[in-house]
Amino acid sequence: VYSILGFLAEMLFGYAIGADAKSGVLFGPWTPIYGFASILIILISEKLFKNLHMHRLLETIIVFFALFIILMLLEGLGGYDNIVDVTNCATRLRINVKDETLCKDDPYFKSIGAHGCSANGKSYQVIVGLKVPKVRDDFETLLSQIKATV
Repeated sequence: VYSILGFLAEMLFGYAIGADAKSGVLFGPWTPIYGFASILIILISEKLFKNLHMHRLLETIIVFFALFIILMLLEGLGGYDNIVDVTNCATRLRINVKDETLCKDDPYFKSIGAHGCSANGKSYQVIVGLKVPKVRDDFETLLSQIKATV
């Protein structure tokens, strides 16, 4: 169910911004990464919003969109096993990858909400803005959770 909903959200988002709206993992009416993300949404929302007393639907929507962007960032960098290390400066997420041919280009990163991406060999810099420390923390948490389950 969540894989289908994630696929539909990705398609609608792609059409809304005029980007190529093909699914990145599988071509079809479902994308498994969103099923995995839904499990993370449930786990993360229970910990993050425990004492905020928000409506459960609002919590789920907030975490869904945060993970949506982070998972698309991970996909654009060639997947979790292509990541060597992650650092950041004031506005950029700096990632070293194993195989740069698996990574997507600048328009892809702009289409998912980043300000752009510059690449120099196996070093990628995704321009995120001043919220980069939070994005890095979420990105590293996601990587460690994926690696722990694989």
